Amino acid sequence: MEGRGARRNLQARGNRRHPQPQPPRVRSFRFGCAAAVRRPPPPSRRPALAPTTVFTFPVESDDVIVAGTDGLFYNLYNNEIIAIVVHVVRAKLEPQVTTQKIAALTRQRAQDKNWQMPFSTAAQDAGYRYYGGKMDYITVVVSYVTASTS
Repeated sequence: MEGRGARRNLQARGNRRHPQPQPPRVRSFRFGCAAAVRRPPPPSRRPALAPTTVFTFPVESDDVIVAGTDGLFYNLYNNEIIAIVVHVVRAKLEPQVTTQKIAALTRQRAQDKNWQMPFSTAAQDAGYRYYGGKMDYITVVVSYVTASTS
């Protein structure tokens, strides 16, 4: 599982998902919990910041890019996200509407104690009795790729 503030992305073309490179996993001390947060050391003893990871992938006109924090991907399967994207794009609605619909369903699922979610599936696979969603920070960014007008 990824730690707090972790993020992933999903690229959709038509109604297909295109695999994207994933950021490295955050070290955790037990399932679903990032390493303990402590008071930071004084500036003279702080380690150097890790280099930023940059992902590059080809896009085409009419692709849709969905990026989100782990709160999104803990609670919705990729096929559920793609279903929303396909529905909204066919209706010719703006990316903001797509973002709002994905975020609303994510929050609804996070509060549902009976629905099988990606997080509960992973918890069960790790030997835990866990059902339903997982409340977490939910951030969703949706971008529509369009042809250049220049």
